[in-house]
Amino acid sequence: MAIKEIVIDSLKYPLSDWKKILTLGIIIFAISLARSSDYLGVTNVVIYRLFIIAGFIIGFFVNGYLFRILKSSLDDVNELPKFDNWIEMLRDGLKIYLVALVYILPAILILLHSMFLMTSSFPEVLSMYGIDFNSLGFVETMFFLFEIEVF
Repeated sequence: MAIKEIVIDSLKYPLSDWKKILTLGIIIFAISLARSSDYLGVTNVVIYRLFIIAGFIIGFFVNGYLFRILKSSLDDVNELPKFDNWIEMLRDGLKIYLVALVYILPAILILLHSMFLMTSSFPEVLSMYGIDFNSLGFVETMFFLFEIEVF
């Protein structure tokens, strides 16, 4: 397939049904509003947490619909899937989230383990250079480590 055909197909597919694209756009806009509630001036903690929870739930629907798009395109369907069976979209979105979490979990565990090793041996490394971590404050230690001249 030539590049020109790929570009034409990629433009035809989402523009084949404006109503579905507009619905998906509104849903994604709702997520962005929910997740940026702190920039909107929401100061009430309860409302802020409700916005975050609503953003996650709406995000599950979006992931479910994107999974539906992927599934239908693998079945050689040339039109956008319908926005029906919202429970199935929510379930598929949750499955995608859990699979992503399982895949990223080893990286998170390695990162947390290395951070623990780094922070637990940090005073010992400083003592090798003759620095008593307990006698210096944290800021002074950072100034010394990065050789920042304060005075």
